[in-house]
Amino acid sequence: MLYSLGDVPCHRLCGPSVGSGGLRQSTSGCGRKTLDFDILTRGADNDICTLSGFLKLLQQSLRVRADGLAAFGVPCSSYIFLNCPTHKRCPENPFGDETLAYVRAANMIGCRVALLLLIMICRAVYIFVEQPASSRLFLVPYYAFIQDMCGHFGIKFRNSFFWMGSYGHFSQKPSRGWGTAPWIPRLFLRMTAGLRNKLSSEGVTVKKVDPKTGKKTVSGGPKLKSTEEYPRGFGRTLAIRHIFGKDKKRGLLKCTLKIAEKKLPLKEEAIVPLDWSHAELDELKCFLRAEAAAGKWTPLFSEGL
Repeated sequence: MLYSLGDVPCHRLCGPSVGSGGLRQSTSGCGRKTLDFDILTRGADNDICTLSGFLKLLQQSLRVRADGLAAFGVPCSSYIFLNCPTHKRCPENPFGDETLAYVRAANMIGCRVALLLLIMICRAVYIFVEQPASSRLFLVPYYAFIQDMCGHFGIKFRNSFFWMGSYGHFSQKPSRGWGTAPWIPRLFLRMTAGLRNKLSSEGVTVKKVDPKTGKKTVSGGPKLKSTEEYPRGFGRTLAIRHIFGKDKKRGLLKCTLKIAEKKLPLKEEAIVPLDWSHAELDELKCFLRAEAAAGKWTPLFSEGL
């Protein structure tokens, strides 16, 4: 979902497998228009894995006005610790076992979201990505690239731990907020004993012991999928912090204006374009090449296209 658009003040983007109904309702209740992109509530038309779905999401993203917020909930099943034996993601192999269809799909989604994040930053829109604390999404080179690019231009980046249980989730759910929004560190609220006693993770994971080897294993339980749902209190907090918070939000706008006015030097060797092939956007790439050849636009990095 996106917050604060050119004609819509706030926008939140959700991945193709993340429920955002509670967020949409809670943020729109703060007096700001919102847009959301969610395959669960809006069907195949909101499938980021299709070219038409990606272009629709891109079109929505271009409506976000400067100083707005784009919050992304990237599907985490292919990144979390519980799935490590299957997806095999690690610092040495952040893309995991790409022989598995669901891992390849997750890599495509992650890459496409990263492209949108770059567009948002260049348009002076603040970004926020939520993931479980054990997620390995941020090991993927595209996200390290975004942080390096922001550092090169003096744009501050935040990466902070918080408890989703502090915002109405049924379990504690240790989570991580990542992005350029200045209020991200303030998402952490101390988990009191009284609150912890009210929360339950029963059914989220299942612990088993192999009777032959005695080896203990932990796997996902029947409630694991429901942990992806965002509580309304979380969406309302994001909206209030960004729209009405006292945090200074003009820094990103100033940086992007300087880049646009070429007051900050942009050296091609300083930021090496990555191989974005995981996005699987060859058809779009061919179109952009043809348009560039016709002189209708000039790519920032010729090598990247």
